[in-house]
Amino acid sequence: MKLLLRLFGTIHAALALLFAGICIMLLVIAVRICWDAVVGGLDLAGSLALIEAMGITAVAVVALQISQTITEEEVIRGVNVSAPTRVRRFLSRFVVVIVVALAIEGLVATVKALHEDPTMLPYA
Repeated sequence: MKLLLRLFGTIHAALALLFAGICIMLLVIAVRICWDAVVGGLDLAGSLALIEAMGITAVAVVALQISQTITEEEVIRGVNVSAPTRVRRFLSRFVVVIVVALAIEGLVATVKALHEDPTMLPYA
């Protein structure tokens, strides 16, 4: 049983590293989009690019938060989530991160719809 729990801990650590790596790649993409917007001139297209970079950065934050949560709950503590307080803390933290990211993505979609195709605004 100890071997199985150690295997689960190793798998969780690998998943946390994967999420952290995805976060870094997303941040690199967001920085590149920002750089291209600045070099291309800060006009309407540049502002849309910056808003898109903000959405990508929000997704990167979600990936990093998921990585941190997996690391704290499954790798460092090394115990199964059983206490109701820990479960509530874990779920509330996860839900808050997801809700904030969705709100930012909704803002990005609304601004893009306003500038690109106003008929798509109800879908944003």
